[in-house]
Order: sequence, then structure tokens, then C-alpha cells
Amino acid sequence: MKKRYRAVLFDLDGTLLDSAEGILDATRYTLSHYGHEIPPEGVLRRFIGPPVQEGFQKHLALDKGAALRYADTFRAYYRTHALFLARPFTGVCRMLDTLRADGVHLAVATYKREDYARELLDHFDLARRFDVICGADAAGRLDKTEIMRRALDALDVSPTDALMVGDSVHDARGASELCVDFLGVTYGYGFETSCEVLRAGGIAAAKEPLDVSLLCCGEACR
Repeated sequence: MKKRYRAVLFDLDGTLLDSAEGILDATRYTLSHYGHEIPPEGVLRRFIGPPVQEGFQKHLALDKGAALRYADTFRAYYRTHALFLARPFTGVCRMLDTLRADGVHLAVATYKREDYARELLDHFDLARRFDVICGADAAGRLDKTEIMRRALDALDVSPTDALMVGDSVHDARGASELCVDFLGVTYGYGFETSCEVLRAGGIAAAKEPLDVSLLCCGEACR
């Protein structure tokens, strides 16, 4: 990666925060609440990544209305019982501070509800490291492309001057639709190998958070 970026956008779950425990806890609660059997964790983990209602609709063959009801139940439980069952991935703070010191503007562009994302980032002392935090609306109408576009507009940065960092095909797809370069991480919940990242259109893959700053800034960031 030789290009210098003015801004880097980050996904939240699976990229900045290991939030699997809370998401799985709220998913189990929601499934139990509506009388479903709780599947093995390998199956449950498929709910991590996409918008909440999309996960329930896809994996339970629900209609849109039912999926939205499940999502409301999930969010109500998650907010009060599972929001802070998360932790920053090792190296995230150092990586963000390195990028900021290099003059890069930072933003969060996440499928998580924006108010939840702000609470989490404040809780882990990460919010102050970002210029912009953009997330999903309460009704879940915004897709990843729209969320990323909001972040770019708020930063006043053109897509060609920005990099999106994320762990899933949703992040890669949003970046592609906006003509933003994509860097995939393999320590999250989606991509497992660098080959998967490249097949999704990524320009590079990061095996740990500090790789992101190294790939963006070069050896001087070591």
C-alpha cells in the first residue's frame, strides 16, 4: 500500500471491538423468547455482522415484519444486559493513536445503532480518538453504503482519499459501491484468510490491529 489516505473509516464489531459475547447473549435470549431452540455457537455466530433484522430474517426464514419484531426484542435486551460484554481488540488504541499522529482523520461506520456505538466507544475511551461516529438508525433503514457516505460527508473527504477497514463482505461491498479502497481484517468474525479479503475486493489484509497502521503508514509507524 503506497497510497496516503486522508481518512480511515472503521467498522466496529469484529474490527475495533470483540463484541461477540454480548451479541451471542442477546441472540440466545431473543431465540428463546420466541420459542426457538438455541443452536450451537458455530451457527449462532452467523448472526454476527449483518444488520440484526437481516440476520433473523435470513436464518429463521422470517417475513420482514417478524424480523423487525425480533430485532426490537434483541436490541432491548442487548442495551440493558449485553452492551458492555465487549472489549477492544489488543492493539486497537495504539493503532488509532498512530494513525492520528500521522494526520489521518478517523471515523466509525458501523451497522450497530449509532447511540449504542457511541456508548460503547465512550465506555472504552475510544470515542475521543474519532472525528466522526456514524451508525445505523433505530429503524435499521440505513445500509452500510449510506452509513459510510454519511461519514465521508461529515469528514468532507472524497471517496478516493479514504480507506474502509472491516471484517466482512458488507464492509467490502459498501466500500466498492462508493469507490473507497477496502482493507479487510482476518481477526474478526467474517474473513478468515487474506485470500478471502482479496476475493472480496480488498487491497490488503490485516492479521491484527497494528497491521492496519503499518499498512497505512509504513515502517515508520513501528
